[in-house]
Amino acid sequence: MNILLRCVPTLLLLCLSLASFKSTKAQEAQALNLQISRTLDGRTQLNWTPLPGNPNYSVKTRFDITSPWINLNSSTSETQLAIETTSTQQFFRVVANIDGVVEIPNRGRLISAEKVGEIPSLTLQFLLLFLPGLPEDADRSVPYNVDLYKLSYETIDPSGQTTFASAGLAIPQGIDEPLPMVSYQHPTVLKRTEVPSNPDSSENLGGVFMAAGGFLTVMPDYLGLGESDLFHPFLLAKPTATASVDALRAAKTFAANNAIDTTDELFLLGYSEGGYATMALHRELQESHNNEFPVSASAPLAGPYDLSGTVRDAILANDILAEPYQLPYVVASLTRYEAVGLTFPEMLRADLSSSIPPLFNGRVSGAEINPLLPVRPSELLSDVALAALVNPTHPLVLGLQRNDLLDWAPLAPMLLLHCLNDNVVSYQNSQRALERFNAQGATSVTLIDPGMDLDHFDCAIPSIVAARQWINSLR
Repeated sequence: MNILLRCVPTLLLLCLSLASFKSTKAQEAQALNLQISRTLDGRTQLNWTPLPGNPNYSVKTRFDITSPWINLNSSTSETQLAIETTSTQQFFRVVANIDGVVEIPNRGRLISAEKVGEIPSLTLQFLLLFLPGLPEDADRSVPYNVDLYKLSYETIDPSGQTTFASAGLAIPQGIDEPLPMVSYQHPTVLKRTEVPSNPDSSENLGGVFMAAGGFLTVMPDYLGLGESDLFHPFLLAKPTATASVDALRAAKTFAANNAIDTTDELFLLGYSEGGYATMALHRELQESHNNEFPVSASAPLAGPYDLSGTVRDAILANDILAEPYQLPYVVASLTRYEAVGLTFPEMLRADLSSSIPPLFNGRVSGAEINPLLPVRPSELLSDVALAALVNPTHPLVLGLQRNDLLDWAPLAPMLLLHCLNDNVVSYQNSQRALERFNAQGATSVTLIDPGMDLDHFDCAIPSIVAARQWINSLR
């Protein structure tokens, strides 16, 4: 049963909604009285009339009609909820489980697979000759040609509902023995087409490099990119991880259907956002899927793992943004998928609040947005947003905390690679991760600076090459 109403929380409203629900027997729609009011402490109070049978209710919200629904509470028999919000417009939905029938997504179900290209070993060898930053003793070996496939598969969205996503799959040619698996998580992109499953995109280069070395390599496009029609949940740990888990499942199905044997080895790596995604995936697999996908080792590279600490501190310190578009990108993600009490436009300066949000539509690149933005956070974010970031108990800061990746201890070996001179993602993110993991009992986490005074972009390929060399040393 769904109740949908629009709430303007600065006003006192008495709302009447018509609710209908599915059951095993035909039933007439029931009218429900819903009240929205302000509490004495400034929160928004929702009350609704109970339904027969004392069902459990879940309350969801969103700030515009195109955004996915965000869960505000756990399922409960309570018929009221008080929430904090500063938005002038908000939508709510109350969902009641009437007869216990719940749709269970078939996570990882392979929908389709299409061969989209072949990459000769000679092409990769040529590219590696001219890539900057590789040390002389770097392992440049790419002995295998690679077949590239695009997979479409079923997964879940940030609210747990069924959705669909895509991934690239890179398979080395000419190997007659079982293949070890790699999940390669790509760096930050804005355009839906700049993904590993697109053979014309460079975002599959790291994964193809792994496959050319003998690994069956899965390359999730992520939710909101590739075939997914959602808004990309940028730097949100759970939806990033679940889409990657299900890409592994789809790849395993493809391999079984095509008589491709795999070993029990599973390695994870990725750079920048891909480093964040790699760490989120490692945690998700260890905590929830260890029997299905035990991790052999992971290499998160130059990721922003400490959002509520290192990243937030840099914003408040007004550090120069080398990639300005990434700040509104994470703001857009948080305001869509987390209950942070602010909308995307409200988080931006008035002169940016109408022109910038429409650009995050999956068709405009970061390079196109950067010239339109200031390079100082204080000139990009609104005073309301900056004040919220200062307050450690504000829903915005709590949303950042929920997506930190420091509250666990990896059991499998982990190599953190991060260039000290990174100008986009502070090295402190990896330093904090190492310290927290060690404090929580981890014994196999290592942090290495590849050196050579490289910035964020020039450090990418040397880091991926070094990560593959480390992974091969473990086999």
